[in-house]
Amino acid sequence: MCKWFRVLLALLAAHLVAFGAWAHSVFHYRITLTSKQKISFNTLAKVMQAEAQSEGTAAAQDLEVELRLSGALTVYVVKEASSTRLLAYALTPTTLTLTTNGATASESEMRALRGELQQATLYAEVDAQGVIRKVWLHQAREVSQGVLRTIAALMQVALPQKEAASWEATEEAPEGVYLARYTLREQKASIWRVQKQRVRYLETQPTFFATAYEIRPQGSLQMDYDSAQRAVRRITGELHLASRVKDQTIGTASLAFEAQRIRVAQLPDAERKRLLQNHRQIAQQAQSLRVTNAEVGENAAVQIARAELGNETYASLKQRWSQLTDESSFTEITEISRKWRALLVVNPQLATQTEHVLQTLAFNTAKAQALIRALMHSQQPESQQALCRLADHFLKRADDEAFNYYVACLALLESPHPPLLRWLVAKARSASPETAYPALLALGAVGRATSPTHQPHARDTAYKTILDRLNNAQSDQEIEVCLLALGNLGHPDSLPVLEPFLSHEDAQLRAVAASSLRFIETPAAEQSLMRMLRDSSREVRLQAIEAFNHRRISQALLPELAQYLREESQKDLRRALIDALWLQRNQLGGVRPIIAQAATGDPDEEIRLYAQGLLQQKE
Repeated sequence: MCKWFRVLLALLAAHLVAFGAWAHSVFHYRITLTSKQKISFNTLAKVMQAEAQSEGTAAAQDLEVELRLSGALTVYVVKEASSTRLLAYALTPTTLTLTTNGATASESEMRALRGELQQATLYAEVDAQGVIRKVWLHQAREVSQGVLRTIAALMQVALPQKEAASWEATEEAPEGVYLARYTLREQKASIWRVQKQRVRYLETQPTFFATAYEIRPQGSLQMDYDSAQRAVRRITGELHLASRVKDQTIGTASLAFEAQRIRVAQLPDAERKRLLQNHRQIAQQAQSLRVTNAEVGENAAVQIARAELGNETYASLKQRWSQLTDESSFTEITEISRKWRALLVVNPQLATQTEHVLQTLAFNTAKAQALIRALMHSQQPESQQALCRLADHFLKRADDEAFNYYVACLALLESPHPPLLRWLVAKARSASPETAYPALLALGAVGRATSPTHQPHARDTAYKTILDRLNNAQSDQEIEVCLLALGNLGHPDSLPVLEPFLSHEDAQLRAVAASSLRFIETPAAEQSLMRMLRDSSREVRLQAIEAFNHRRISQALLPELAQYLREESQKDLRRALIDALWLQRNQLGGVRPIIAQAATGDPDEEIRLYAQGLLQQKE
């Protein structure tokens, strides 16, 4: 018995040694990466112009950046647990070039960049499936953190939850959150040959321009993955991303990547201790893999802002701004506003001077609009606080129209900072309806737009504030404002609160409640919207249709929506539903046949012609 016990111990020890070898391994790769990015400021200005129904074109230089590198990538397995793994990525470039608008960086700039890349380390916490959940950056600056984030995202492999030939996973990359589809091509022992594609982007990073956009991915990566070592052996492929606004391409990015593992070694104890020590120093600075507002503000946006400014200075730009009149073209106002935004990104302290100027101007003048847009679009905390102070300034002067306007500007911010939420909560609790109502509406929008990475409880705080106000409402108008605020917020807990109002005897409250379902992405909310399509009130049905413009439509709903389209008597509602469906034609199979049916079978000729025109559009 002792003999077998000793054998068992020996086998156990051997297993632990083998596990320890993978648990604290070092994987060495030879890599090449080519990244090309282009931002079209001309196209973006034209899109904004079209939205404002203005004439003329903006003169702005596009930005093209190309980075080429090859070298050695080292991936350390620093810690191993049953459900998580701590990895560290370090890069040593052997060749490196960077060009901006065709101009190659100087040798001294490249030496500095090479040094920056060599000293940077990205730590990543990986879950049991293989998805990166958190990252930490040690001694990483503007370019190095972008390169390491990109490489970590490219080398990410999410395993299936159960045996499957294909599977999907939600992953992050610097530019946003996307749905990845994996296809198993071949499996030999522990080696999986997999194709990975990015199907669609679910969220995009905050940007330096205010217009909402989508990313359309193409391309794929071919991977050889060792499931025993939980590490990639080889990756090769290309990805192409197009940023689109109103069917116009405002930016493109292409990534060509190849990584070949050349050897595996055991991580020396001294090196592991060094890595752990460095990680402990930054343990409280966890981030997501995608670039969030803070990183955009400190890195890419500053570089782009400097490129936008060119030789422009504060003095020269203020001189141009002083010459604006209310007859100035939209192009001229937009260009000055965009450059002023760039000034605020490069020097955030200018927000105070901008605020003082705006205190003396009516908000609806050309000069004021140029500065207000710059404050809104800069995404700097100083600029957002300046907007809050401007609202306070006009509130004290009893200028309700100006106060409402500046509060509405806050509601449109894409990346709100923490002080903004606190300011709105305080105003939303005001005893004065003139102060509280605009703040409640803005609070809902800001709570939804706030990044959960930087303010994890922001949405809940906004929800509780609005709900408290609703529960103590003293009038139908106050109830309506609170419902609208809940709609702007889209908190999943709102549905039980909204349900009684969906069957309220007042059609106006039913319509508001139906509209307030637009951002609640749950099956129950979707079914409630479908129920509201059968409401006797035309306005309620319209608000239910409009809600579909702001949410994903599930595939299972298409037959019911097609039937509704055939039965709805109001032609403007049929057209509104056609528009809502057409928006999601690329995400939903079966939309085009529904539109084709309307193109031939709708009883109104105008609707038939409209549907035919949609089908004839070139994608």
